[in-house]
Amino acid sequence: MIALLVEDEALISLALQDLLEAEGFETVVAYTEAEATQAVPDGLTVAIVNLALDVELGGKRVIRHLRERIPHLPVVVVTGYDSTTPEADLRGLGGPTVRFLKPADFGGLAAALRGVIEAGKSPPGPHPRRRRTDQA
Repeated sequence: MIALLVEDEALISLALQDLLEAEGFETVVAYTEAEATQAVPDGLTVAIVNLALDVELGGKRVIRHLRERIPHLPVVVVTGYDSTTPEADLRGLGGPTVRFLKPADFGGLAAALRGVIEAGKSPPGPHPRRRRTDQA
């Protein structure tokens, strides 16, 4: 299994890389949006993307780029934004996608990875997923 880790904070990147490798992933690391769009390996299984990449929301552009190449790529979005903030809105990015809030115990990331990869094995539904707060 191959994971693309897109994280601009070096210490977090190292911790996540160690976790991914302990979970059996071959890990490709990108520290910037530009590196991430060029570092898409063949056979990519999952991407772990920091939403606030390069001090802006570059993570969203990275996810869109990845999904242009691999439409239903499982993605774990690592973010410090609470799910109620406008910056944390992940609608329109496709799926399967799971949000992982930081700072946190990265031990929970392994479960998030397994869950999003499993969700990626199922065909996408007929309608885009919506958050409960988005539903009328």
